[in-house]
Amino acid sequence: MKILVADDDGVTRKVLKAFLTQLKYDSLIVENGASALEVLRGPDAPAIAIIDWMMPDMEGLEVCRQLRSMEPQIDPYVFILTAKKDKTDVAAALDAGADDVISKPFNMVEMGARLRVAERSIQRQLKRGASSPASDSTVTAPVEAAPAPEVTVEPTLAGLTIKRTDELLGKTLADSGLRIIESNQDGLSGLTRSGGFTVWTGFVVTTEKVWLDAVLEVGEAGADALYTQIEGEEPADQGEVMAFLKKFHVSLVLALKAELRARSATILAPFGPVGTGATTLRLPEEYRRHRYTFRDGSFTLTLAVESCPLQLKRPDQLQAQEVLAESYPKLKKEEVTLLNQGAVLNARFIDKITTFDLSTEEHQPVPVFRPSAIALDFLTLGLLPAGSK
Repeated sequence: MKILVADDDGVTRKVLKAFLTQLKYDSLIVENGASALEVLRGPDAPAIAIIDWMMPDMEGLEVCRQLRSMEPQIDPYVFILTAKKDKTDVAAALDAGADDVISKPFNMVEMGARLRVAERSIQRQLKRGASSPASDSTVTAPVEAAPAPEVTVEPTLAGLTIKRTDELLGKTLADSGLRIIESNQDGLSGLTRSGGFTVWTGFVVTTEKVWLDAVLEVGEAGADALYTQIEGEEPADQGEVMAFLKKFHVSLVLALKAELRARSATILAPFGPVGTGATTLRLPEEYRRHRYTFRDGSFTLTLAVESCPLQLKRPDQLQAQEVLAESYPKLKKEEVTLLNQGAVLNARFIDKITTFDLSTEEHQPVPVFRPSAIALDFLTLGLLPAGSK
């Protein structure tokens, strides 16, 4: 397997080249970040890269960021090599997209073990590419997934009634300067109109084990009127209207979150507001709908509450878009967490978890929340970027 080394220090390059040769790896040596990125973007790019943090022209972290913005067939395993030892620096490297951090001066035995972990990670990617997820049985661990408990009662929002919800929304609207002429709790939800705007967000009420989707719907004329009445001027274009609607949507959702927290509920909000135009999604009739009529228009806010039990899974059972319920893994205070609570799982994150699980004898279950069907519908339609947070 070929390994790319990028370091502006000649001595370090020679040491790493000799070390990799001793371990029977092919190596490709470059002197700066820009050259490293060019190699990793090219055909037959090395599957593993060791990149120095501090380099002229382009630092190692910038190489990671640009690399992770691409979607190569094989996601390279990237080590950041650095003399920095502070835990915040390690966290910054991992957040930039590095898979691991090696401190200078490095230990040859430890680096050899880390390279073998990287090689196993790449081999798993290659196997997944050659077989369907259902037939991939390369990962085994003794942790059994906890079965989702049966839900026999309707999910609730910490005792938050429809009437109280309407009162909260009404106060928020009044504070925004919007004069409501009429409101009711049975407004029809379209999500099938030929024009107009839809804004969505979702979050987990962890204490209640429920997922809440909030969907704002308003026609084109109503959106323009809403903008004009609150902002005091007419919008320049539809882009400005959408930006306003997202901000408006956030203000309504924040009021709900504040009320839930006042009721001792805890919230995990991995997604921000996502806006779109026409869509064919349809919401079931049983969800809470709050319809508001104002001068020259109206809008509907639908609140969909679904059961969302905590699930404990093995790494090979994880799915994209699941939300990490707790930081993973559970480590000692002085150690660095691999992924933080609220991380939205994608292929790279799942691979990180799998690699860690294989490198330790203590196989920890991965606690996750599965987004609602509505959230997954938005994800499927591409209205929400995968791995968003």
